[in-house]
Amino acid sequence: MTERICLTREKLVEKYKLHLNRKGGIFTTKTRGNLLGISVKGRKIRDQNYDFRYDLRNQVKTALVDLELFLEAADVDDVDEIITKETLKPVVKALLPNNVASLMIAEIAQMFIEASFEYLTTAYMDINYPLLYDEIVKKALELSDLLVGQYAAIPYRRDSIYIKEGKK
Repeated sequence: MTERICLTREKLVEKYKLHLNRKGGIFTTKTRGNLLGISVKGRKIRDQNYDFRYDLRNQVKTALVDLELFLEAADVDDVDEIITKETLKPVVKALLPNNVASLMIAEIAQMFIEASFEYLTTAYMDINYPLLYDEIVKKALELSDLLVGQYAAIPYRRDSIYIKEGKK
């Protein structure tokens, strides 16, 4: 199992300390504390054993489906209030960290590129743009295929490799 923590435990605690006791969300205060490795409200830290990790993975999988449901079924104004560039930026940065070498992350980045170009070129079909733009988009998608293909060919990049914080 590859550990996927880029920040030190202390920096993670500092980053999420104001979120630790918030109501709602997919995690309880106790689960947040367990993830951060800190005792919350006198509760014992649960070992990061298989059962904890299994429960956590299932909870996050369910939360992702719930998010998809919200995006597709909620009122457009509610979605627009929550899903903004500002709210998504930290999530996208966490999904695509620039200090991690991973084929899986490269494939996720490629998926974002493909979905973005599909949206940008089809969402506004009434906009007339030069056919040259179609060729540029096609070349950009080919470049992303090439980059991910080269990434996949490097054996040590099949698993996540983390660059220590502060070094590149």
